[in-house]
Amino acid sequence: MLRLDRATCRVVSNEVLIEAAKAHPASKESLGQIKGMPRGILERNAAEMLAAIDRGLAVPEAQLPKFPKAARWDRDPEFDHKVGALKSVRDAAAARLNLDPGVLCSRERMEAVARLLPGEPAELAQIPEFRRWQIAELGAGFVQALAPWRKKDSPYRDA
Repeated sequence: MLRLDRATCRVVSNEVLIEAAKAHPASKESLGQIKGMPRGILERNAAEMLAAIDRGLAVPEAQLPKFPKAARWDRDPEFDHKVGALKSVRDAAAARLNLDPGVLCSRERMEAVARLLPGEPAELAQIPEFRRWQIAELGAGFVQALAPWRKKDSPYRDA
């Protein structure tokens, strides 16, 4: 069996491998009919590829690998407003510091802050990507910007 210290897609593209599995070729000639199949691989490894396709297709559906779904957040109708409030704080701080706003704090981090809904700047340390200097520059402003959503009687308070 040929072993190369390369990613599979560097030897044969993923598209070609998928097409080979779909076509389920029975011979070297039919494998060679697949567009993009490298001639060298075909000449040296056709039998191995055909056997690998057969093995893969023989695996029962229930035994195929499962990919975990990404965590889903409950839809928060005020989420975009929270992020917008944080963006205003971030943009003002970026102008004051003469930094690009995205360098100061990415949208992804602001979304994490909006989900966290911190009551004090120190809580921002719970977000692994948030650095101390960012907390020092943005923490108080972020907490203040999110204050309306933390008040119990606020119409913005998450249910």
